[in-house]
Amino acid sequence: MLHFRGQDTLPDASDMVAGYAEGGSWRGDGPAIYLAYSMTIHFFTMLYSQMRCPRMPVLLVAVLAVTGVSSEDASAVEFVELYDVELPVQSRDTSERRTAFQQALTTVLIRMTGDRNASANAEVQALLKEPSRYVQRYRYIERNGDEPVYTLRIRFDGLALENALNRAGLPVWGKERPAVLVWIAVQQPDNRYLVSEESDGRARMSVDALAYQRGIPVIYPLLDVQDRQQVSIADVLGGFDETIRQASKRYQPDAILVARANAGTDGFWRVVWHLYMGDQAINWTSDGDELSGALVVGMHRLADALSERLAIASDNQQVSQVVLQVEGVNSLQDYARLNAYLADLGQQIVAYRPYRLESDRVNFLLDLRGNPRDLQRLIGLSAILYREAEPSTGTVRDSSSTQASATPIVLRYRLR
Repeated sequence: MLHFRGQDTLPDASDMVAGYAEGGSWRGDGPAIYLAYSMTIHFFTMLYSQMRCPRMPVLLVAVLAVTGVSSEDASAVEFVELYDVELPVQSRDTSERRTAFQQALTTVLIRMTGDRNASANAEVQALLKEPSRYVQRYRYIERNGDEPVYTLRIRFDGLALENALNRAGLPVWGKERPAVLVWIAVQQPDNRYLVSEESDGRARMSVDALAYQRGIPVIYPLLDVQDRQQVSIADVLGGFDETIRQASKRYQPDAILVARANAGTDGFWRVVWHLYMGDQAINWTSDGDELSGALVVGMHRLADALSERLAIASDNQQVSQVVLQVEGVNSLQDYARLNAYLADLGQQIVAYRPYRLESDRVNFLLDLRGNPRDLQRLIGLSAILYREAEPSTGTVRDSSSTQASATPIVLRYRLR
């Protein structure tokens, strides 16, 4: 049942007339709160039209209160600097600027495709021959007597690049990316420590630099009193990952990365990595003569693992309809939380709208770009939904479609 603070419950499912929403659709490129507001208003407008609910004005007040719910449970964050690069340069010389444009475009194309070897692709090489064609704007920032003299800040045209990659048949990974909480424990013969949000050593700098280069949003534990009451460095080094996962809940990350870096007596470094994304776990190791080198190698593996699961192949851009059925939507807050989550899946979901309402279950009709399996992998990365059953097919009738009926795939999930 859907419950409202201080109000009676809505009639149960036997009194509800399930139906579909007339009119527009919602896209994933607007603010999550606005989407939660507009879709929830639409939700109650539909209920009102179906049930002639006498409490509609009171319910709308409840809606206005719920739109203040935080969207921090949303499944991904936007990597806002996806198309931006800063490079040090010695002068404003045209040839040096062209070289910087090529270097910067290479970085952006690696971020967009998720492929660190993207520059070896013939289609990408063709794009790199004319980098200025895709530059939206640039500017020089003087470095106050430091060497090099300037920082060149460049922004590329993301839409033009995405279209070019689509034409070339290359995968595209949009701005919405999982936020990764990183726990790093460093063990040396005479010292050991955890890397925190306040750290400024070489471990943190190496991870941040590679994350920026590959377009991965990373966050670090605060290691405040609350963290230290739950997790010690012995827990991280000892492999007590379930303890770490429990302590990580306060940060609401999309993925948890645990790295254990050990220096041998010969100074050679080995890092053991564990990545947790929803119900998935991935492990790997990296080595290096220096800590920074071993961390960079391991972070590349992280970016590769994420892009393999989230970058959408450009040869699979056909739009199809899918029904997403979600159980466990018991309140306005649940509905707003689910709505914000769908908004954050914007790259693959072209548009979506509520289709059928049944007691604690909401059905959305999705206009989906690519294969439904890609969407299932994306959902599997988060802790918002878990799969209730294997996909099936069903018949729907949608007033906004030119077809009278269709048999889309039905994906069944439950809200956590």
